[in-house]
Amino acid sequence: MIAEVKLLSFTEVQKTFDEWKLTSAEGNRIKIASLKDAMKQINIDAKSNLSSMNNEVSGNLSKSLGMIGKARASTAYVATGARTSGNNKGNHFHFVNSGTEKRQTSQGYNRGAVTGSQFYDKAVLSNISSIPARLSEAFDRRFTQFMEKKYSK
Repeated sequence: MIAEVKLLSFTEVQKTFDEWKLTSAEGNRIKIASLKDAMKQINIDAKSNLSSMNNEVSGNLSKSLGMIGKARASTAYVATGARTSGNNKGNHFHFVNSGTEKRQTSQGYNRGAVTGSQFYDKAVLSNISSIPARLSEAFDRRFTQFMEKKYSK
């Protein structure tokens, strides 16, 4: 881990929120926004990798890439990848990223194989080491923005 990055545990974060008298909803918004900011570059790089392959006809898969986040009292998470509901579904994400082996139907018809491009895996691996620094920076920025907005009235 990078020496100048200090990640706070959720108990330390909660103490900070309590000191500033933030509600749990306000604190959860800050947590989720910080996590999404830290993970944003993965989706940007994945879309770039996908577009450089020059085989995405409809653009549906790159439109489907996104994030969801949840926060609870003692944890928060962000999941990033292809959406499988709503508009721009990316149900074929795993075929394009990981590929398939040669397949046949039960009647013996050939269904071929798909060579995986690893477009998403490459994006994750190229960004994994910088996530702690981006998370620390994003939390500081989001907390500062929130406090300025809340107390500037």
